[in-house]
Parts: sequence; C-alpha cells; structure tokens
Amino acid sequence: MTMTPGQKRYFEEQAKYAHVVIEPGRYVLKTDNRTYFYEVISVGDDSVTIRNQTDFIQEKTIHWCRKNLIRLE
Repeated sequence: MTMTPGQKRYFEEQAKYAHVVIEPGRYVLKTDNRTYFYEVISVGDDSVTIRNQTDFIQEKTIHWCRKNLIRLE
C-alpha cells in the first residue's frame, strides 16, 4: 500500500515527537511566546485532558500535546 504525501508527513512528524513525554503538570503553548498556560489533568493512551487558563477543559490528542506544549519547570 502506498502512502499519500500527507500520510507520510504525518508519520514522520509522529516519529519526530515520539520521545516527548507528557505527564500531568503545567505547560505553555510553544507558538504563543509562553504566555498561554495549560494544565494537563490526565493522560490516556491517545488523548490528554487539559485545562486552559480560563478553566475550560478539553481533550487533545497526545500528538498535539507533544508537538505544541512545553513543560514549565
């Protein structure tokens, strides 16, 4: 089976961020100059429950979190 260019790019991106560990704690969004905060509440196999700074709770994929969030120390 041949992969489309979009599928190939997706799998390459997943491999690129596979080493990033997401655990409960505080994070910032990479693209927002570190001013928008998230709190990771729970981590599942493929999804992550997060709360933003306005207390809105949402589900994101673990891939989205690995790609877009930076953990605060």
